[in-house]
Amino acid sequence: MTLRRKLPSTHALFTFEAAARSGSFSAAGRELNVTQPAVSKSIAAALYRGKSRLKLTPEGETLRRVVQRP
Repeated sequence: MTLRRKLPSTHALFTFEAAARSGSFSAAGRELNVTQPAVSKSIAAALYRGKSRLKLTPEGETLRRVVQRP
């Protein structure tokens, strides 16, 4: 049996990158012209809320390195 992983959509990758860069679901939503709840729903597994900014989960940190490659 082959282990298959579901790849995130392009929209989810753009959303993740914007939120990771800005540190805010709201700022990412404004940049991408979507609501804050839509941002948090699409990428909740990769980020969590810190006291003042979003923090990356270990999986989110790995994804950030891949997404931000030149």
